[in-house]
Parts: sequence; C-alpha cells; structure tokens
Amino acid sequence: MKAELISALRKPSTPVIALALTVFGLIVNSIAHHYLTDITDPSDPGFLIGMAGVFVPIIGASVWLRRNGLNWADMGLGMPERPLLLLGQTIIATAVSYVVMNYLVPPVAQWVGHHPDVSHLLPVRGNLPGFLFVITIVWVTAALVEEMFFRGYLIPVFAAHLGNGKLGWILGALVSSAIFGLAHAYQGLSGMVITALTGLSLALMYLAFGRRLWPLILAHGIIDTISIYGLYAS
Repeated sequence: MKAELISALRKPSTPVIALALTVFGLIVNSIAHHYLTDITDPSDPGFLIGMAGVFVPIIGASVWLRRNGLNWADMGLGMPERPLLLLGQTIIATAVSYVVMNYLVPPVAQWVGHHPDVSHLLPVRGNLPGFLFVITIVWVTAALVEEMFFRGYLIPVFAAHLGNGKLGWILGALVSSAIFGLAHAYQGLSGMVITALTGLSLALMYLAFGRRLWPLILAHGIIDTISIYGLYAS
C-alpha cells in the first residue's frame, strides 16, 4: 500500500467522511424503496431516488481520493495484469458466493420465518426488455459500485482506524459487511443477514486476493444475473 494512501486513510476526517457518505446512502436507499413501484421503469420516482443513493456516495469517495492525490487503482480497481489469475479468482469468488447464497438462504429463512423480500424485482418476470434493463443497472450499481464502495473504500478506511495489521483488516471487513447488510434492509431481516454474510465472504476474498476488486465485481454481477434470470424465467 502506497505511503500517500496510508497517510490519507489515517487522517481523523477520513472515517467521518466515510460514515457521512454511508449514512446518506442508507437513508436515501430506504426512501427510494418506499416510493419504488416499477424497477423496470427508469422514470419511476423510487428508481431515480435510488440512483442518487448509489452514485452520490461513490462520487463523494472519488472526490476524497482525488483530493488526496489517489485514484481507484489504489483501492484495488487497477486493470488486471494477469488474465489467468483474474479468471481463477473470479471462478473462486463466484463459487463461494453461489454456495453462500444457495445454502444459507433456507436455514436463515427458517430461523427468521420468511425469505428475503425481492418483490421489487417482480416486474422483470416474463418481461425481456425489463430484464435486460435491470441486468444492465445491476452490473453498474450492484456489481461495480457496491464493490468499489463497500469493499474497495470502506474496508481500508475502517481498517486504518480499528486496529493494527490483520486485526484492523478483519474488523474493517466485519464492519463494512454489517453496513452492506443494512443497505439491504428493504429485503427484511433474512435479506439483511444473508446479504451481510455474502458481503463478508466477498470482503474476506478481497483481502485474500490482495485487495483486487475485479474478481469480486465479476462474481457479484454473475450471481445477480443468475438470480434475476431465475425470476424472469419463473
């Protein structure tokens, strides 16, 4: 990790900025799902509010990076130099995410008493244009932006202030995953628990892969595509 990044992460204002951006995103996301009626309609008020909840935090994080002489490559978004390594890590990340999603849902749903609420995705059922639109949005907002913000940005920020060495990184992964779960509160308690656990698996792979984001972005997009296709085809 370059000296400029370490210095920027350790500034007292850094976690304050990160928390402010996070709280903004959580609040706006909650409002968006209250007003959302049709996720396949880009003019839907809830959809438009949700886009603000997604892009304002990532823009804020980008501004913070720029003001500190950094960029997203410093956070793990650099172009992969070893395609075979990227492929292998993507396969591992996809397999782990698939196992977490498919083998945790039944016991968590049984424990909570209900499955995650994904009713906001129902308009894609049998709707090919709607499905293609939602998949495009998911690859941008969920696969790309969520991995950049929750893994690439929040983990290093929290790690720099929660402990030294491996302890700080593990705590950073735990905190970012808990917030990731809260960001999916609209899915109910089971949705939050499953999403937090999925986020934790992605966070640990982010650390195990040497803070590389691309395998997680690709795995996230693949898993979401499979899940939404299942709903479209049902």
